[in-house]
Amino acid sequence: MAKKTARARKAAARKPARKPARRASGTRPGKVKAKSKAKDVRRVVLPPSQPAGDIPCGRDLKWAGITIAREGGLPVPPALIQACTGDVVTWVVGNESGRPLSLRLKDFERKSDGKKFSPIRWLQDSMSITHGSVGTISGEVVYLPAKDIEVEYVKYTIEVRGPAAIDYDPDLEIRRPPI
Repeated sequence: MAKKTARARKAAARKPARKPARRASGTRPGKVKAKSKAKDVRRVVLPPSQPAGDIPCGRDLKWAGITIAREGGLPVPPALIQACTGDVVTWVVGNESGRPLSLRLKDFERKSDGKKFSPIRWLQDSMSITHGSVGTISGEVVYLPAKDIEVEYVKYTIEVRGPAAIDYDPDLEIRRPPI
């Protein structure tokens, strides 16, 4: 074996270390994993942030996941969001419709008397979203139910415009925060 000259040692020291070749996850060195011709499709379905029933109150993030499918349909209806005054509510929206679309939250009404009101201070209440993307609509619950009301039941509209013009009417529950 020939000795390295000073010049060769300096050049070797300047070169970055060679990274080992990447291998498919789940395989051992020397084993090659056969590639599948099918595309690896991963879908994430987000459950509501809290299950129905007793919820913690106060400066918490509450959210629901919505996926808009072909022709503007919803394969899974929007989950009921249970929030308290002061909580931040977020709708995480995935667009699988094949086209760009716009989405807006509007027409918040008390279920008790049908009166329209604004229970949320919006960061944004609408968005445009391209196919295959995920977007969010968020706001802070600023409405404080009266002392004699445990839960204010609210109906609102999710307006979807794009491949089809469709409106959905899910529910929202607003509770008083603990004092």
